[in-house]
Amino acid sequence: MAEHIGKLLTRVRRESDSSVLGLVGPWGSGKSSILRMLEEHLAERHEWIVAHFTPWAYSDAESLQRGFFAELRAALPKGRQWKQTRQTIGKVAAAVAPLASIGEYAGLSGEAPANLLRDLITGDTSVSATHQRAQQALKDQDQPILVILDDLDRLEAPELLLVLKLVRMIGRLTNVYYLLSYDEQTLIDLLMHTSLVGKSPERAQNYLEKLVQVRLDLPSLRPYQRSALVHRAINHISSRRSLIWSEDQEARYKKLMDDYLLERLDSPRTINRVFGQTDAFYELVHDEVDFVDYLAVTWLRTEEPGVHRMVQRYRAEVLGESDEQLQRSFSPRQKDLSGLATRWRTRVQDGATQDRHVDTVLGLLAHLFPVVRAEMRSQGHPSYDLDLVGARRGVGHPDYFDNYFSYGVPTEGLADKVVMDAINALAAGASSPAVDRIAIELRQHTGRVAWKLKRRLGQSDRAILPLLRLVAEQYPRLDDGRGTLSFGQTAEANSLSYHLLLQLPPADVVAFVGDCCRTPSGLDHMSEVVRFAPKNPAEEAGNGLRRETRPPWADEATRVVTDALREHHAHLRDMPLSTFSLNHLPRWWTWWQLDTQNASQWLRAQVDDGRWDLLAVLKHWVSGARIMGVSNAQLRLSELSDAVVEAIGVERVLRDLGSWLALAPAAPAGGLDHPEDTEANRELVVAHSLRQWATRLQPRSPGPES
Repeated sequence: MAEHIGKLLTRVRRESDSSVLGLVGPWGSGKSSILRMLEEHLAERHEWIVAHFTPWAYSDAESLQRGFFAELRAALPKGRQWKQTRQTIGKVAAAVAPLASIGEYAGLSGEAPANLLRDLITGDTSVSATHQRAQQALKDQDQPILVILDDLDRLEAPELLLVLKLVRMIGRLTNVYYLLSYDEQTLIDLLMHTSLVGKSPERAQNYLEKLVQVRLDLPSLRPYQRSALVHRAINHISSRRSLIWSEDQEARYKKLMDDYLLERLDSPRTINRVFGQTDAFYELVHDEVDFVDYLAVTWLRTEEPGVHRMVQRYRAEVLGESDEQLQRSFSPRQKDLSGLATRWRTRVQDGATQDRHVDTVLGLLAHLFPVVRAEMRSQGHPSYDLDLVGARRGVGHPDYFDNYFSYGVPTEGLADKVVMDAINALAAGASSPAVDRIAIELRQHTGRVAWKLKRRLGQSDRAILPLLRLVAEQYPRLDDGRGTLSFGQTAEANSLSYHLLLQLPPADVVAFVGDCCRTPSGLDHMSEVVRFAPKNPAEEAGNGLRRETRPPWADEATRVVTDALREHHAHLRDMPLSTFSLNHLPRWWTWWQLDTQNASQWLRAQVDDGRWDLLAVLKHWVSGARIMGVSNAQLRLSELSDAVVEAIGVERVLRDLGSWLALAPAAPAGGLDHPEDTEANRELVVAHSLRQWATRLQPRSPGPES
């Protein structure tokens, strides 16, 4: 292309009086690269003097006008034979300059300010006369000069009009040719904001046609060229960053290009910008992100910045963590999800995406974020997809999302490298900052660190037992999650410990469980952990798959826990009922679930031996709940579990409390709806429950045929 333009310039000079050429192409079509090659081509042939003028680099109209002639003058050879020509060009600049700037233009002509001012006042100093002398000087030299004006489409409307006037009216000099580089539609839009053209696109088009006598239109990239440039760019990054592509990555990269990006990577500039930024910033997070997702997010940042900002603004929504989404996941019967797709379309449109690109951008977001994909299809929460995304460090997983938008792992994030450093230190029995960080994570972000630890530990890793001890040490400081929309920290820690125990020999598991049960918090921890084991080996799941088999250590570990629970409760026999709360009630319930007979027997003995009052026990055992997602929510009463009535004995409870029950107030006609936690309401819940028991135990009346 550059060689073709060079030949065209030679023909124009020889056969035509045209002096203004236009290199026309859309933004990013490679015009600047062609101009650089043209300069090199003309310089090698020594036939042309080239001046490269970049008008958008000047801050105001006055400096732009000054720079136009300065670049032309600076391009002229420095020999003595060109001295007069350079001075003449400087005088042309001075003649058209505001008188207030005459001191600055004196430097262009090589004369002192006083002398130049004198010449302008007393001599033949009209613009026309000065222009004619410059014409003659350049004609005498007989040397072609090409002035390249690049990126006119970056100018503001007044600046553009000034540049075009300089070229059209004042810059027409013998042997001086102009090559204007621009995007035609952008220039037309700019000219329509000037008083010269007004709002008429036809007048703007006519103005350009009068100015540009020879037009060179750059063709769009052909599909083969586009693919070749992208292929070369990705190979360059892969080589520089030593990327090893998995089959999954190759498949996702192909889909990313074919379905979403390749059509929009339509110019060398766009391709260079996207892949250049990917290469530049990937090094900051290369072990903490998925490369294919990172390329997609980089494309969003460069080509769809409004959508890139929108994704960050709606972080909770794209990750499925908003209160609305969490509440919806707890209400599977809710079927009306039809408005979710429209909501995402509106968000993309608000991100200033052009209408013709909305569907492509929505498709890309659905490709990156399983939650968006599910909601675009009016489906539920895709937990399985999220696990797959997290396993490859995808942007659609909460543990990795921020890595894609922070030029590195943010300070509040948890880098995979820290996890691996901690595992290595634990395996070596050494302390390290990474281990300290994992301890903090267990207290603050239990689910996040547990998820990462599960995926980074090997089957026979020496870090497993030290890590189990670390979890047990932090367990007393964890929150149980009651009153929130998410699982509590204790539940996450219990799941992690169970996962780790599955990888140890049975003897090691039983020994560890026994050690933990020596403390109340350790007993609570292990009581919950052993409950994770399936009750029956190799239970059949409803979908035809086999559930996890019961681990070989389950029975022995459960026995160790129940023995510890029995011994623990033996020490609580003389504890007043009023202080049997907080951790004591959940601990008894766990005991009852693991060893129903002994737990029930202990509770009956507390009543039988007169240590605790029967009615007080029942009121004490009424369960409560808090509104999920509301901080500092008051406890609301739920029900009296049938288990505690059965543990003491249904007939005995109804017999001993019969007189009290006959006088107790009845529940409202509409039933109990989570009343406040008061003594009177606890009695109301107990009475309501016992009356239901009494109704169930009444013999049926004989029918008419009896």
